[in-house]
Amino acid sequence: MKENFSLNRLILGNNKKMLEQYNAYVKEIANTIIMDLPDEDKEKIRKDSDYSGYHFGFGLYIRNNYIYGKVDIKVDADDMSSDIFYEIVDILNS
Repeated sequence: MKENFSLNRLILGNNKKMLEQYNAYVKEIANTIIMDLPDEDKEKIRKDSDYSGYHFGFGLYIRNNYIYGKVDIKVDADDMSSDIFYEIVDILNS
């Protein structure tokens, strides 16, 4: 699972409260994005196995609309957008 390699989760791991807050943000944002995604985009993500192309498009969208200026804990936005994306993938594939 991706979360084992998350820089933010490794850094926040020593502070249980901050880690729980971070994980809550990730889940909340992922669920919000899923609700707004068109069905064809959800299906594309489900079927795709190479997610590298999502970083600059979808990842940038996540960073600009859900992280910058909206998350009140200090995190690496690129890493958080990756955590959110993989949470979306996990949710859609479960």
